Amino acid sequence: MNTLLLAILLLISAGSATRIFKIFRVNFADFTEKLTFAVALGLGLIAYIIFMLGILGFFYKPVFIWMMVILALFGSKEIIEIIRHIFSCLTRVKLKWFTVLLLFFICVVTLFTYIGALAPPIGHDSLSYRLAQVRIFSEQHKLSYLPHTRESLWPYLIEMLYVLGLTVKSDILAKLIAWSFGLISALLLYVFGKEYSSREGGLFAAAIFLLTPAIFTQMTCVYVDIALAMYSFISLISILKYFKTNDIKWAILAGIFCGFILSIKYIGVIALSALLIVYGYNFINKKGFKKEIFKGFSIFILFTIIFSFAWYLRAYLIKGNPFYPFFSDFFANNGWQMTLESKIAKNFSLQNLILLPWNITMFPSKIGGENFGAVYLLFLPFLFFDKINKDKFNSLRVFAVSYTVIWFFVDQFVSRFLFAVLLALSMLIGNILADFFLQRRSYFKNFVKIIFVAVCLFNIGLAGYHNFDKVKVSLGLESREAYLSRVERTYVIAEYINKYTPKGATILMVNEIRSYYIKRPYIHLYNLIKSGQLASLSLTKSELSRMIDTYGIDYILYQEQPPYPWLSYLADYRKPLMTHSFIDKEGESYIYHLYSCKIAD
Repeated sequence: MNTLLLAILLLISAGSATRIFKIFRVNFADFTEKLTFAVALGLGLIAYIIFMLGILGFFYKPVFIWMMVILALFGSKEIIEIIRHIFSCLTRVKLKWFTVLLLFFICVVTLFTYIGALAPPIGHDSLSYRLAQVRIFSEQHKLSYLPHTRESLWPYLIEMLYVLGLTVKSDILAKLIAWSFGLISALLLYVFGKEYSSREGGLFAAAIFLLTPAIFTQMTCVYVDIALAMYSFISLISILKYFKTNDIKWAILAGIFCGFILSIKYIGVIALSALLIVYGYNFINKKGFKKEIFKGFSIFILFTIIFSFAWYLRAYLIKGNPFYPFFSDFFANNGWQMTLESKIAKNFSLQNLILLPWNITMFPSKIGGENFGAVYLLFLPFLFFDKINKDKFNSLRVFAVSYTVIWFFVDQFVSRFLFAVLLALSMLIGNILADFFLQRRSYFKNFVKIIFVAVCLFNIGLAGYHNFDKVKVSLGLESREAYLSRVERTYVIAEYINKYTPKGATILMVNEIRSYYIKRPYIHLYNLIKSGQLASLSLTKSELSRMIDTYGIDYILYQEQPPYPWLSYLADYRKPLMTHSFIDKEGESYIYHLYSCKIAD
């Protein structure tokens, strides 16, 4: 049922956006390109409709169903056409031997990630705030600021789709929506390759991207980084289409997609900066039409602002800081004393930048922990020696280099923010590999082919290993409860809280921020400290009582590491209501204690 609902959502997104394209007479190279752009635009527009419903307090299942019915009626004719085209395309496919191999790789990794997406959510950020706060929005039927949180005023465009999934059906539908962005990204690569090089180049690019360990790992989680990368890349394509056609509609689309970027994450400003550099590069190299191109730039910036400002206005109206909780020094201390500013340009050096491909491949734990695999490092040298010098591929190089340099300067500690660069590199490397496979044989090219296939097979094995423990629960052979009790450290203690504490009880969470499965109001001690509401962790007995009274805390969930001596005040009065131990697959041990704050028995 979740898969069917995902298909319906994607069809409605594509159909309604295709109707808009018809109204405004946007021309595409072929059906595949139109379908890809329509799905991307449709999902973003639906997310904005949900945003407006949330502001009005209409997060209800019947409202979402009627919204989808109205959109389906709006694009009904186009939806029928899309279904017919898809079946028609499938009957006309003609494949070379290596394209069959690539499709096999793509289908296998898609199957593995689909199995992973069908399992209950266990991703750290999902359980800590993305899904955790989406669940609260859904339960409260509105998009609101959640007290004592740092994230609930962030740009949450993709999370609006997760609200839809969670409210209409389940968190599995939310996971499948996140999973679909990986497939849309792969289709986008194929579309780009087909227009600017070859179908084979696009297919190689799609395979490289989907077989990247960081990508197929995140496709099974409720994150937003792949969606951010996809909208960054489709914005790039729109800009290139504008310079190719001189059609102002493409500048508008580029602006809309850039607006989506800034509506997903603050860090989307890196993608916007890189896209502006690409725009400037194409402006310099464009012969004639300079006045029209400047007009297109103004339109591009205008629509970027139109489709992103609402999130920043919301934060400003509620907290007086459009970037809450960051940059509080610039907005009358309205925010947290974050260290974001201090990270900028930290450890920046030309040597570290040159060594980045090596370090990010060989020592991923030092740069965010994301595993990019060996393909990019192995084939990166080919980018400097390939004979293809098309303008559009030069734009990819400009985008990849400028994005990487800006990212490295701003925040070189989170490698998943580089997913947009992986899309560009996948296209560049895929085009080179397609050339190798299409040209006559040589010993060197045969060696390259063997290396590429070996790396792909290894990554497929890694994808299978990553999702192996999810097979039973995804196929219904293991219960959701049994699976989560086995793999998620907070599930057992969360179920105890849900069963044995009053529904209105407030939980103070100490040393643990995963809160999705706790269906009670909660406050993270970490947030109280970072927001300055709690000055010190060295609390006296009276200070502890004052904190409990101030925030209306009924229970304290305490994870032992690191220890807080003041919690012994509770232990002096009574034993924990429950103690639970958990050892994860990395061998890390977690010990939880649940205390009641009614200490004066």
